[in-house]
Amino acid sequence: MQTIKKPKSALLPMYLIAPSKMQPRKYFDEKRLENLKQSIAKYGLIHPVTVRSIGKGEFELVAGERRFRACELLGMEEIPAFIVNTEDRTSALMSLSENLSREPLIFTEKANCINELIDTYKYTRDELSNELGVGLADISLYRKYAQLPVLAKRLIREYELSERHVAAALKLNEPEKILEALQKICLNGLDAKQSMQMVKAMKENRKQRIRRIRNVPADERFFKNTIRRALDIVRKGGIDADLSETETESGTEIKINLFTGKNDKILNKNTQYAEKNT
Repeated sequence: MQTIKKPKSALLPMYLIAPSKMQPRKYFDEKRLENLKQSIAKYGLIHPVTVRSIGKGEFELVAGERRFRACELLGMEEIPAFIVNTEDRTSALMSLSENLSREPLIFTEKANCINELIDTYKYTRDELSNELGVGLADISLYRKYAQLPVLAKRLIREYELSERHVAAALKLNEPEKILEALQKICLNGLDAKQSMQMVKAMKENRKQRIRRIRNVPADERFFKNTIRRALDIVRKGGIDADLSETETESGTEIKINLFTGKNDKILNKNTQYAEKNT
């Protein structure tokens, strides 16, 4: 592996610095970013960002994109930086290592980066295991996470599913079945143990009575939230849909419209749910 020389420090114009193409973190929590911005405004940037030269007086971020973004929000024109002399391959590994040592990555982001390090930069599993302190079995599992469909990764991120949830779904092997399992997990708010039970039932091709979180009252609010959760999953799958509520003499009528996207033509007749007053 390339030996990295002692970095130089400099105050660089921010417009000369570009984000890294190998940044593992794709989603930045706005609240945390705002808190970091306020901290930098009060105390200054305590830890400089790390960059590398890409020629013509321009630089690429190796580490510190959250700090860089917070400084951008503050309108700073220059930023303290350490300049390292490193190749693409080592820069990608440094970026992942730095992120792992700070705010935890979503495990699918970590998986995507490990996959890229193996496929693009030709790191062996043994090398990554030694450099990142990750077991060989875990690296194999991350490879599987990286190959999940885009919708599956979106559900994992937005519904904050754990690795145990996803490990359960992966036992189904087929991409369509895995996605179906993840959608059911999100729709029903299943914990990891319930997810394993559901997947076992799916593998055995039998129906399972899904028990939701205990002590949740079967009231109107819970019913509506279940429908909205289902609508959210449908939208994440790329189907344009909307929901409307109408008060009637017998209760509340909830109507869901599904659209093709072409002249707002309704793909299905309205699906209606009526709640009777108790």
